[in-house]
Amino acid sequence: MCPNRFIPLDRQLKVLIHQRKQKQAIAKAEEIINKRIKIPSLQIDNIKEKAQQYINKKKYNSSFHE
Repeated sequence: MCPNRFIPLDRQLKVLIHQRKQKQAIAKAEEIINKRIKIPSLQIDNIKEKAQQYINKKKYNSSFHE
């Protein structure tokens, strides 16, 4: 997708993280990561990287507490 299609998803992810809705935030982060890119841009790369970092952080924390 175009960068303007990723920005609302990124903002939704930030809101979910702020509200501490972890399951929904992980689902939104996965949606961002799996979304197809039509027009490559640095902005999309940054959004996808932040989403991946969030998922990695949550998976690390959950495996650490088991």
